[in-house]
Amino acid sequence: MTGDGGKQDAAQDRRSLAGKILRIKDDGSIPSDNPFQNAVWAYGFQNPKGLAWDDSGRLWSVGHGRETFSAGFDELNLIGKGKNYGWPVAAGGEGQSGLTPPVIQSGADESWAPGGIAAKGGRLFFTGLDGESLYVVRPSADMLSATIASYLHGQYGRLRAAAIGPDGMLYLS
Repeated sequence: MTGDGGKQDAAQDRRSLAGKILRIKDDGSIPSDNPFQNAVWAYGFQNPKGLAWDDSGRLWSVGHGRETFSAGFDELNLIGKGKNYGWPVAAGGEGQSGLTPPVIQSGADESWAPGGIAAKGGRLFFTGLDGESLYVVRPSADMLSATIASYLHGQYGRLRAAAIGPDGMLYLS
């Protein structure tokens, strides 16, 4: 995952690695079935922060939306090969044709500032730096919406990482 590095237009340039989710082999080479004949797997991200595969093998990402004085539109995205998630053309799934909207987003007036994400048992768990919370999401069957709840708000400060341990428990930092 790479953020746009403050160069917003680079997130829409499939030749640039900025604002992308990348897919490479463990030796650093590019898989022949990547959609753009480079390391880019999906594009159009402002600042992705975490990746997780759910129990069905689907790839999820959480990331920051706008990073200005008017932050918001943080996103949870179901990642697909070659898909464009819209940044900076659209923030928070503004519904532009040809762009993949987030499954859920924080809205214009709230910032999760998500960190790590983990998946288990049909639920996604992600941390919030600004939100100072653990967010638990249950995607809908059609993956077009989700329910979200927050826990631990303000109890531990800025939460950064989430991982499922070998014991099946959720670990946070």
